[in-house]
Amino acid sequence: MPESDILQRPLVESGRPKLADWMFIAFLVCMLIVIGVLGRMTFREGLRTEASKSQAEALLQWLGQAGTQRFAEGYVLPVCSGYASGGTPTTTWGECAKALARASGPLESVRNSFTDQPIGLITRCAVGDVSTAGQIVIEKITPTPPGSAVALTIGPIEVDEPLGRKLTLRLTVCDKGGYPIRVGETTF
Repeated sequence: MPESDILQRPLVESGRPKLADWMFIAFLVCMLIVIGVLGRMTFREGLRTEASKSQAEALLQWLGQAGTQRFAEGYVLPVCSGYASGGTPTTTWGECAKALARASGPLESVRNSFTDQPIGLITRCAVGDVSTAGQIVIEKITPTPPGSAVALTIGPIEVDEPLGRKLTLRLTVCDKGGYPIRVGETTF
């Protein structure tokens, strides 16, 4: 084929897109729609996670305020008070946790932002377990003896933990994937 034939042949036969061009444009439009839908879903889950964090922050603030008052006579939530009139521990954490979610407790109207069910206090977030999404984890922080290699230990607060002394608590919220999001610490 002589070189003059190649130069004389038109590169584009018409100015219209071919089938492959239309398929590429359709693919791009589909990808934009998919990105928009995924972006909206991610935004909604982010809002739910932030709502869960706000609920946990409100509980953290309530626990901090209650921690300053719960050893006084006539405490508002007697099942969570520190001492009875005789000076002995009155209740355990399990009884107090139930009272927090009861009709007159501070968690009565709080709903899980992921499931719209009443909020739950659980022992730990489980990665991959969707049922923990939006739940609140309350852990007990215990200082170790002076000179220890580890300054403190953090573990779940047991239901039979007596409320006769101040407790340092850490609150965590579980996100959609079950991953923990630390909210803060307070003394109760």
